Amino acid sequence: MDLLDLICALALRVAAIDGSVAPEEREEIWRHFVDEWGYDPVYVATALDILQTTADDVRVKAVAQNLAQFQAANPDCNAQAMQDEVMVFLRQVVEADGYIDEREELAIDAIAEVFRKERTVTLAKVGQGVADAGGTAKAAVSEFAKRVGGLRSRPSK
Repeated sequence: MDLLDLICALALRVAAIDGSVAPEEREEIWRHFVDEWGYDPVYVATALDILQTTADDVRVKAVAQNLAQFQAANPDCNAQAMQDEVMVFLRQVVEADGYIDEREELAIDAIAEVFRKERTVTLAKVGQGVADAGGTAKAAVSEFAKRVGGLRSRPSK
């Protein structure tokens, strides 16, 4: 799945959690990707048609986790900024029909929690990577020092 698929699937699932995707909610999703991201209107409409057929089968937390992992795996993504924008977008979607169902709010809260947990896991991995790199660098410097030191301690002829 690409980024559009992940975010659309998540938005459709949140919109459908109260029983159906209201036309206003679908329009908000379409508008976001066409007006904000610059996608082709026909492409977005087709993607929405396809993704909406499975919206009821999608697990909110699973898609949120996939999205967070996608963002973490792509160094060109600022995961925190993107997640903040996704949360604003999801709120706009659920507000689009003029009625915010408690289940929609709970889904958004669950998504925020998944994003927070994934950031914590990602930061822990980065920290471990830095520690591992530091250990490797220390070993390399130590080995270099031994070799250089060994060269200096040789008796001259």
